[in-house]
This record gives sequence, C-alpha cells and structure tokens, in this order.
Amino acid sequence: MYAICLKCGASKKRPYDPCDQCGFYPTDPDSMEKSIYLSLGRYDTPAEQSKYDTELRKIASEIRRGHEIGFDSEDLARLRGQRIAMESVSDAGALKYLLRVFFPGILFLLAIIALLHVLKLR
Repeated sequence: MYAICLKCGASKKRPYDPCDQCGFYPTDPDSMEKSIYLSLGRYDTPAEQSKYDTELRKIASEIRRGHEIGFDSEDLARLRGQRIAMESVSDAGALKYLLRVFFPGILFLLAIIALLHVLKLR
C-alpha cells in the first residue's frame, strides 16, 4: 500500500504508521480518517487505486509546499462509517460468528473421521 503523511506529505507504507520524516502519528479518529483518505487503501480495486495514485502524488506535492488540501466530505463520512463499524465488532462477537460459521463443518469432519475409524477397525 502507499500512503502520504497528513502533515508533511512524505510517503509511507501504511496510513496508520508514524511518519519517518516528521514523526506525525495519526491517533485520533479525525487524523486517522484523513490519513486513510490520503492512501491507496481509500479504494478497493486496483483500477481505482491506480487512478488515485497520480492524484495522491499531486496532493503530496501540495502538502510539501505547505498548501492546505481539501477533503471530500462524502468520502470522509464513508471512512468514518467504516471505522465505526470496525470498532463496533467485539472479540466475543467475532468469535461467536466464526464458531457459528465453522462449527458445523468441524462437526462434519469429526463425524467422517469417526466413521472412517470405525470402518477401519472392522
């Protein structure tokens, strides 16, 4: 992934990493959402990411020159919604979901193994 620092425009690997150039670390929700906005992770598909890569490099240049950049309010709202959805998932909820999805398959495999074991003993 490719991202740029919200404060100085330097490139970095991931939006949630601290900047090697200026040390800025996006920790609050607002700076995290804006940092994700300034990354290729903002888009899902390689085609969208490729298209945004050129624009992102221009934005980085503007930030390095000290210019204020504008953020699309709809995209920030979408990123905020995704962040809130991710934060709402508890570990217990995720574990319950995984058990509900995989438990029947595990039981089926155990039944097959037991059946093969019984047939092998005969």
